[in-house]
Amino acid sequence: MKALGLTVNNTGTAGGTLNRTTPVPYWTNNTPRRRRGEAALIIRRTGNYAVESPANITPLAGLAKFTIVGWVNCRNNTEGGGGNRVVTWINNGGNGVDLVYKSDGSLQMGINRWPDYAGGAGEPRSTAGKITTDASASQSNWRFFAVTYDSTLSSGHAKYYFGGSAEDATLDVARDYAQGRWG
Repeated sequence: MKALGLTVNNTGTAGGTLNRTTPVPYWTNNTPRRRRGEAALIIRRTGNYAVESPANITPLAGLAKFTIVGWVNCRNNTEGGGGNRVVTWINNGGNGVDLVYKSDGSLQMGINRWPDYAGGAGEPRSTAGKITTDASASQSNWRFFAVTYDSTLSSGHAKYYFGGSAEDATLDVARDYAQGRWG
């Protein structure tokens, strides 16, 4: 992605332009050692900061399987209502995917419903403590994550992987979560 004022160009295969919320999050060069200066989004304080799509992204509709990857450098583990959005393409709690950070250092995903869905004990969640908090957001605090979902499997539909700038990503957990295709 490349930031341009209040918009971000998605240079991935789905393309499109995403909007940044106001107040505007900022970009930094304090990136993981292996990433060599690519810009990354960091938030300095608690608030509603995001990069979001103003409309549905057609190539993402109805995927039977997908992988979400990224890097996180958490400065503050304060959790907002429903969790802190990491990646989301969800339509008011339905038809989409919502991956959130929880204050215990875990990630949780909801497909076709919010991750904190009533009775959501079955929503797939990583192990606690995988996303560490460092108030100075030091370079060594960057954590890599990959979350995969495959509705075609008979079990282990959602998998969480974590790594860092000094260690390769490894499987954390595989969870059953038969939500079918999203959307």
